[in-house]
Amino acid sequence: MVALLSLGLALPALALGLDALRHGLGPDPWAEASRRSGSWALVFLLASLAVTPARQTLRLPALAPLRRVIGLTAFAYAVLHLGVHLGSIGGDVPRLLAEMVSQRNLLFGAVAIALLIPLAATSFDRAIRALGGVAWRRLHRLVFPAAALAIVHFAVSWPQKVDVTEPAVAAGLFAWLVGYRLVAPRGGAPGPAAYAGLAVAAGGVTAALEFAWFALRTQVDPWLVLAANLDPELAPRPAAWVLAAGLGALALRLVGRSARSSRHGSPSRRVPAA
Repeated sequence: MVALLSLGLALPALALGLDALRHGLGPDPWAEASRRSGSWALVFLLASLAVTPARQTLRLPALAPLRRVIGLTAFAYAVLHLGVHLGSIGGDVPRLLAEMVSQRNLLFGAVAIALLIPLAATSFDRAIRALGGVAWRRLHRLVFPAAALAIVHFAVSWPQKVDVTEPAVAAGLFAWLVGYRLVAPRGGAPGPAAYAGLAVAAGGVTAALEFAWFALRTQVDPWLVLAANLDPELAPRPAAWVLAAGLGALALRLVGRSARSSRHGSPSRRVPAA
């Protein structure tokens, strides 16, 4: 399973390489390569954080090793993303360092990668044994500020100022993943009511972040954007996508609960002998 997953995780990089060889990255190939590598890095980083909720919701301990694989893949794509940007400026490292200081979006991304370096370096059994379980878990909590900075980098670097669906959805899903860890009991999944509340809360956070974006970064009336969340005739807003994802997690929780009840149902009554 891990080998097949690793192959699947490599496919976006292989597709990017093939498109580069075929000159299929459009008029600005460096920008397109940077966008695609950065987007996949964030997708895999969020996916690595989703492994624990998925494992606990579905009660599938076999999913646990996948978090390490997906996390290392996210780091690899982040390094590729940085390498693509370095290539776009002709490999000029001093210029890269100067840009990281002067440009906020690059600074956010650079700090996110810096936080991921010790996590990637200690994502091996020998490191876990050397650090001890408690210290290792504390160190790997750096993934949360790293993911938050990566989302800020993604949003600030996003070429569109009006259509910010992807950054907003990423932020909302991250809010759900953080909230899950706050409401889940130690070592297990929360109850259905917590899932429902978490879905609504994450959707609300997404709508609030989108409102703040339009208020601070554009000339568009943010109240109109907020009201659009309640208009069924418009395309679904980012908050709706995040709410749907949260309700999907609730559905999985209910299905898993029903399946467990069926497996461990009350024994049938014995008919007394005549």
